[in-house]
Amino acid sequence: MQQASLKTRSKIQYLANSEVKSTNALPYLGTLIQTRCNLIIGVGATQTTAVSSGARTYPKLRFAVVGAASETRNVSSISADPATLVDQVEELVAVSSQQE
Repeated sequence: MQQASLKTRSKIQYLANSEVKSTNALPYLGTLIQTRCNLIIGVGATQTTAVSSGARTYPKLRFAVVGAASETRNVSSISADPATLVDQVEELVAVSSQQE
């Protein structure tokens, strides 16, 4: 994410979330939505579930999940493969920053 920020000059915000239940992760997602993030990326099962829920509620926002599939229109799936992960995140950040 830092590399994507440097390449695109986008503001990157990291919000750690160690919640075990996706319902407990929703307030963290709400914080990112309220701060008007253009792209929200979820990593891990709990965050992926929260992102999927948020994506259905906020169809105009862009979301992504790492290492999980999504059929929701505004959620991109990012491979967890370290060889392609950085490039995929950079591409999504670049596209999202152009939509500001």
